[in-house]
Amino acid sequence: MRVINPVLGVALVLSALLAGVARGATSQPDSIPNARGVFSACYDRTGALRLIGGNVRCGSSQKRVTWNRRGQRGPVGIAGPRGETGPQGAPGPAGATGSQGPQGGQGSRGPAGAVGAVGPQGAAGTDGAPGATGPQGDPGPQGDPGPAGVAGPPGPAGAVGPAGPAGPAGSTGATGLAGPAGSQLVTGTPVTSAANAARNTMVTATATCPAGKVLLGGGGLVTTTVSAKERVHLTGSHPTSTTTWTAIGVVGIGALGAGQTMTVTAYALCSL
Repeated sequence: MRVINPVLGVALVLSALLAGVARGATSQPDSIPNARGVFSACYDRTGALRLIGGNVRCGSSQKRVTWNRRGQRGPVGIAGPRGETGPQGAPGPAGATGSQGPQGGQGSRGPAGAVGAVGPQGAAGTDGAPGATGPQGDPGPQGDPGPAGVAGPPGPAGAVGPAGPAGPAGSTGATGLAGPAGSQLVTGTPVTSAANAARNTMVTATATCPAGKVLLGGGGLVTTTVSAKERVHLTGSHPTSTTTWTAIGVVGIGALGAGQTMTVTAYALCSL
């Protein structure tokens, strides 16, 4: 809301009221004040004030001014002192009966009542559980033989009997293929690990038969310069072809130590 000079405001309000009185004899302007209680007016340099509706515009030489019928709400005042207690009022009329309240909690158990009269005999109960087995009675007289029972399953096989006499000799079979005339041992090239080989280091060596010869068997040997020989062992020894035998050694317990090595040698047993 726009604020104007107090002196000018008094003059404007007086002029507006006079103008409103003069015009009130004929008709009341529409929407003055508006629905929120706000007055709108136009005034010029002479101070002449003209009340207008809330949607009407002022002339080019006029200015618009608005004010409320009711001023802004002031601050809440401080509470006054408590008054004296008034006399006791007369009792009011009885109110209507209220709705039924919720059910109360379980009360404490009352004293036992007197023993009632004996009721009629009830229905017979169900049979009880069988009692314990009594002592065995005396043997009765011999009964007649019963019918034959079903045949039982076969018994276990008996022990093996003594060997029978030897049968006649069979005919001579055909002559088999000639076997190898002999064998030769081929020692492969020893393979040595690096010095101070670490644990799980593996070294592989092979031995191969000469050309035209076949592998009959083979083996491998693992040695070490370490005094504790158990630190290395042979982990593989097998043929890898019809002419080659492979041996694999491994460091099993920690590193071998400074300057210490492991050597693996493969051997092939070849035909002559």
